[in-house]
Amino acid sequence: MERHEAPYGLHADRYELAMAWSYWKDGRADEPAVFDTFFRKLPFGGGFAVAAGLPVLLEALADFRFSEDQLAFLERDGFGSDFLDYLRTFRFGAEVEAVPEGEVVFPLEPILRLSGGLLECQLVETLVLNTLNFQSLVATKAARCREAAGDRGLSEFGLRRAQGAGGHAASRAACVGGFDSTSNMAAAHAYGLRAAGTMAHSFVQSCDSEREAFRRFAALHGASTVLLLDTYDTLRSGLPNALEVAAEQREAGAGILGVRLDSGDLAYLAKEVRKGLDEAGFPELKIVASNQLDEQVIQSLLLQGAPIDLFGVGTAVAVGRPDAALDGVYKLAEIDGRPCLKLSENVEKITLPGRKQVSRYRDGDGRFLADAIHLAGEPPPDRIWHPHEAGKNRSLDPSTAEPLLRSYGRPGQGSRPEEGVEEAAARVRERLADLPPEHRRFENPHVYKVGLESGPPRPARGAGRPGTHRTPRNCPMNRTALLLVDIQNDFLPGGALAVPEGDAVVPVVNRLLSRYSLVAATQDWHPAGHASFASSHPGKAPFERIELDGLDQTLWPDHCVQGSSGAAFAPGLDLNPVAAIFRKGMDPRVDSYSGFYDNGRRHTTGLADWLRGMGVGEVHLAGLAADICVADTARDALEEGFRTVVLEPAVRALSAEDFAAVRQSLAERGGSVRAPE
Repeated sequence: MERHEAPYGLHADRYELAMAWSYWKDGRADEPAVFDTFFRKLPFGGGFAVAAGLPVLLEALADFRFSEDQLAFLERDGFGSDFLDYLRTFRFGAEVEAVPEGEVVFPLEPILRLSGGLLECQLVETLVLNTLNFQSLVATKAARCREAAGDRGLSEFGLRRAQGAGGHAASRAACVGGFDSTSNMAAAHAYGLRAAGTMAHSFVQSCDSEREAFRRFAALHGASTVLLLDTYDTLRSGLPNALEVAAEQREAGAGILGVRLDSGDLAYLAKEVRKGLDEAGFPELKIVASNQLDEQVIQSLLLQGAPIDLFGVGTAVAVGRPDAALDGVYKLAEIDGRPCLKLSENVEKITLPGRKQVSRYRDGDGRFLADAIHLAGEPPPDRIWHPHEAGKNRSLDPSTAEPLLRSYGRPGQGSRPEEGVEEAAARVRERLADLPPEHRRFENPHVYKVGLESGPPRPARGAGRPGTHRTPRNCPMNRTALLLVDIQNDFLPGGALAVPEGDAVVPVVNRLLSRYSLVAATQDWHPAGHASFASSHPGKAPFERIELDGLDQTLWPDHCVQGSSGAAFAPGLDLNPVAAIFRKGMDPRVDSYSGFYDNGRRHTTGLADWLRGMGVGEVHLAGLAADICVADTARDALEEGFRTVVLEPAVRALSAEDFAAVRQSLAERGGSVRAPE
């Protein structure tokens, strides 16, 4: 493994150092933080990506420090001397969790998680992205070339066209992705790669004749010789001269390896050269092809029947052409125990809060089926939800799931990578073999399913447990959020559990939306056969009360069954302003009415932490079943410390008498039921 003597402290953008100075000045340097690295779009229009660069990153993190020369530069740039004294002894100490190098990965999945002090995690943002983005891009391109080439040889020839020193990382990543060798001697030396190369046209031109050039080269390199045929004329000059020299080498007991084509119609020339070699008694000689190759060209050549044994790929793999960059991002997921969410007008750019794990599921044939993004420490879910499209979901078998993120310790405290390129390349082969072919094809690949843990489709639900939240310093909780509670079809007139005049709520809510900068919603979301359904208890009728799982439980008509039309939001309800949706009632054993808790108050939905994370101090509620679901949600909002108002024109109750009791109960607790101001 290559070791770097120069410290990495300045492998950063200035804003990271500027923020680090501020964190240090405010006493927040060691505030616990979690950052995720993920990407939003697959490169090359493909169906998968390959994670690469982790061992290089771990080495760099272990060596992340500041030299005296770098500190002097920072002082000239205006950074304070007291902060520089802190940086003088700085060592990276955060914990790294990541998918192993060579893993097949997909959009939105965290491929790396850093957990440590806010300052140290922020400082290494550019180093993380610069390392993983580029090497993952190149490894993915290389894996696509390997997919096209099959078991034929692949050699990386791209250093001359690469972006400066990035060519060394490209050579390494190409071999991770499936290339057998590289022409890059520095990378071969640093990373233990197999070096390969032939000759250039200049060698042929420098000699008195093509035949003489071939003869001299073969005499020196013997059985590893590959002769370049197209300096003058491939078929009328190059091939005859190569055959003559090959015969001389055979007679001398040395032989040569093969010939190379670097221009012209490669499919036609390869067929003619193969014919000539075979007819001359050299069926063992290999044909190497180069010249602006990529996976598409390789696939085309082989579809044309070109008898090429080894492909030399240069520019396309070394620069990741045509994409040139992977859009990996580095986002704060948790601060001081509080899940963090980044909002955006673009739904696809809303981040997923909290400390997360990725679990991969297999089908009955053992092939990859889908991935779930769920809370770390929680078991893999049995159902996943589309990250952006409400209602899209599918069930999965958790017994087939495997976690993808592994711990790699704390690189700055002696933890070092153990795997090399060969192990990573073997993992790529193994994992791609388990990925169904419809995801590996180049044209219109099938989209691999990545979903969120039985939570909201926009965005992921928050994490945490009641009582674990601490408000960050200098973060006033002064926002007011509108919370829409269970405005769903089954609570409308004609629905399974109809609320009188429930449909009248929709136009009222739509008029209210423009008054709020932050809107969230809850959604009743029961599995079929839920224990609270009267149909699950023979001889019992809706609205009877029984003891269920230790709780006094009302039995309901079957309603809001997951994926059913009754569970969908009411027609005409404007969901565009809704930033987050929190589902409840998903435990099959016991019902939950509050938007803050699921499983009969045994498990938080994450709503409270999400609201706090958004700086919310006051919650206004609108919705249906105001005497039950809205009432329970309002009571829990008060218990969680939020100022709470139920907007009476925007709620409807199953029982007006019961709602009157709710009004009094909320007033006693400090809440209110009133019209919007």
